[in-house]
Amino acid sequence: MEKTLAELRNLQQYREKEVGSASQILALGLSSRKNMCIHPQVADEGSRESVDAKCRKLTASWVREKAAEGEDVALCDFYEEHDKKGPDAL
Repeated sequence: MEKTLAELRNLQQYREKEVGSASQILALGLSSRKNMCIHPQVADEGSRESVDAKCRKLTASWVREKAAEGEDVALCDFYEEHDKKGPDAL
């Protein structure tokens, strides 16, 4: 991921140099839960499939709805805190 983003920066600099103006590039870097998860119990799962499954159990919309209704279900504190901050948090 880091190498790809570095290459995009290099491409942007090259285009600015050769074209002479700042041209915009729209890029979106995607990664799996396995690479992005910071929840210690989930990240230590090992395989991508088990990380995905455990993450889904803590962050799925239906699980969060149950928690909002007062049911005692486990949620991902990291995800909940990020969600509270909203889309401008990044």
